[in-house]
Amino acid sequence: MISNGVDHPGLLLLMYPRPVFVAAAVLDFFPIEGAKKTFRDVQELYSRFGHADRISMIEGYHGHEFSAGNQEAAFEFLDHFNQLPATRTLASVKELDGKTLQCTRTGQVMVDAEDAKPVTDLIRDYYVEHKGQQAPSVRDLYFGQGYPGINSWTVAAYDNVTPPEGVIAWENRGSSAVDQVLIDRYALHHSHGLVMPLLHIHKAANHSQRWLVWFAQSGKAGPRDWPEIRKQVDAGFDVLTFDFRGLGETRMLYTAVSEDDPSLALQDDAQAYVNPLSSVLADYVYNSLLTGRPYFLQMIEDAEIALRFSQEVLHAGRVSIASDPQSALIADAIARTLPQMSLLPSPATDVLKWSELVIERREQWPIRYLLPGGAYIQ
Repeated sequence: MISNGVDHPGLLLLMYPRPVFVAAAVLDFFPIEGAKKTFRDVQELYSRFGHADRISMIEGYHGHEFSAGNQEAAFEFLDHFNQLPATRTLASVKELDGKTLQCTRTGQVMVDAEDAKPVTDLIRDYYVEHKGQQAPSVRDLYFGQGYPGINSWTVAAYDNVTPPEGVIAWENRGSSAVDQVLIDRYALHHSHGLVMPLLHIHKAANHSQRWLVWFAQSGKAGPRDWPEIRKQVDAGFDVLTFDFRGLGETRMLYTAVSEDDPSLALQDDAQAYVNPLSSVLADYVYNSLLTGRPYFLQMIEDAEIALRFSQEVLHAGRVSIASDPQSALIADAIARTLPQMSLLPSPATDVLKWSELVIERREQWPIRYLLPGGAYIQ
């Protein structure tokens, strides 16, 4: 629904002009600010059309639950509009233990049902049944619905103001030198406040105009990648390396805690951030599906933004792509999608195939590669 323009206020407005009561929780893991904004947006419309009395909200100071206080307020609201006497007390509640709530003897379908199948088997069987169908390419998906038109965006110098939609505003953040190799630092501002850190690594006397984009699974090149970067610079390349949104310097400063597996929070920060089961990056990837623009396609957008900047400001020509082995899939997808970029010939690297993930019934793999229908692409 979100990808088709229906957000939280839109859901509530499906009930207009009927009475609407919002019971929210201040300490919920869903931010209370979102509930307040949703309520204000809908309340304004109700008021404008003469129904201000038909919408109300309560904020209980508690976590994610329909508390007794919120229930009482909700019943009072319902009783009023149903012309019933006000409910003063709630019916008593009997809490059931976990054992009573189990739907099978042990609570595990795979243990108790002889014909049980794991979800991975069902996914594999569905794929095998439908794998002959015609599927769009990554390029088709990228330039299809939701493509922001980066190929026609304007590239301009940053003026300390968030640029409007359709503008890449570049900012020079200084340079440094290591063994006669220059490292120029840039920040590319775009898309309502996103900022892409980008490095241009080159020799001052390099006139070959061979250009290479290089990245790793954690983002742009870092100190441990220097031997590989130096090798490419010595081979005559100007190297561009940047952080995909949500990685590297743009990593979101949160920690995901899983109630299902508390041990996930005990991993080091780098592992915990990208964990495919419960992590900050996983949450971003899942939400990108709701907006209709999967993170995998957003990563290609970042590559195109970096390309536009390098061509317009640094006067780059055709650009090659190289990456660490873990990033071979996105590197391959970028090369297949953007005609101005091509893969740099390199020793054989196995490119992850979505179809193999399904056939092998793998449960964990890099979450950034989640792409609906990907198994049919390769």
